[in-house]
Amino acid sequence: ALLSGQIDAILQDLPVNAGLATENPGFTVVETYKTDEQYGFAVAKGSSLKDELNGALETVRSNGIYDAIYDKYFPTGGAKSGPGPEASDVDGTESITVCSDIPYPPMEMEGDGPRGLSYTGFDIDLMDALAAELGKNLEVRAVPWDGILGNLASGSCDVVASSVTITEEREAEVDFVGPYFDADQSLLVKG
Repeated sequence: ALLSGQIDAILQDLPVNAGLATENPGFTVVETYKTDEQYGFAVAKGSSLKDELNGALETVRSNGIYDAIYDKYFPTGGAKSGPGPEASDVDGTESITVCSDIPYPPMEMEGDGPRGLSYTGFDIDLMDALAAELGKNLEVRAVPWDGILGNLASGSCDVVASSVTITEEREAEVDFVGPYFDADQSLLVKG
């Protein structure tokens, strides 16, 4: 609708608009609105994965992997997105199963992902880096957003990685790894 001129602007999550601006040279993010919202990876209440993944997140932030993944999906200065890092091959047989509502580009989408995954995006690539840091493989299950957190309680997945905003209501139901991303809002225009 923005491309055809039916609307003048799109107000939505900054990562989504940033991805659209990167992929469409005629689009520009003209305003960013700071919010207190942050994304976190959800895990079942009391899961040992919370501490393990928080430790891995701290490591990938300190060793530059987080920044490389961020730059892949949110390049600065009009640069096109690059390939980003590849997580090292893991010899272990253990896996972390992630549930994600796909697609929500550039955070989660179908495509050639790291280590042969058929999904990619900021959330998926970051979760793969965290899993590799823990010596585990990553499996991704595409599930609908409605009821996505229920997959943790049922054991269908170990982690929900789907741009989940951390809220008090959700914290009553699940634990969060992170926050790993500030969920600011932005205004996207054509021109």
